Amino acid sequence: MTQIMANLQAAASSEISRPPAFRNPSMKAPECFDGIQPFKLAGLQKLIEPYLSNLNNQDSSYLLNSWPFFECQLFTLFGDPNEVRKGEAELDGLRMKGGGNVALCIANFRSLVSRIGDWGERALLNHLRKGLASRILDQLASHPSNIDSLQALMDVSLELDTRYHERQKEKNIMKRRILKPQSQTLLIIKILQA
Repeated sequence: MTQIMANLQAAASSEISRPPAFRNPSMKAPECFDGIQPFKLAGLQKLIEPYLSNLNNQDSSYLLNSWPFFECQLFTLFGDPNEVRKGEAELDGLRMKGGGNVALCIANFRSLVSRIGDWGERALLNHLRKGLASRILDQLASHPSNIDSLQALMDVSLELDTRYHERQKEKNIMKRRILKPQSQTLLIIKILQA
């Protein structure tokens, strides 16, 4: 009997292995530009050269004092010329995974809507509804109130998703409670057999 108790105490007191401590990755520090190696500025020179040639021909304040012009030039150089079309395609393909999170879907939806311009609330409501998981759509179908605005759809979908995930957590806790006594019983039986 004392042997069994000693085995039980040894099993209970064994340390759980800890995950390794987090380490920051080692990175090389950026090189400081000292003017000795001018080839390091080649990329920057290509970007600035059109402005420098314009500055020789015009007053230099036009670029610095006009925000709309500066923004236009910045977009011309670095912007996506098909941003609206690309945003529309992404919005059309936006889908929430079955066990996914509505909040993430709505955040992606809002980001895409900010890029495509004004489509009108009914069209946006339809696209958001189309992107929701079927479990949310099923609950929306039985929802007592008529959801006729985009914000109402977002609010109700978030509430339903929160309830769903809370219920999933409750189910997982219940499963653990049911499985835990069985696993402890199996451990004791294995120790007794040893």
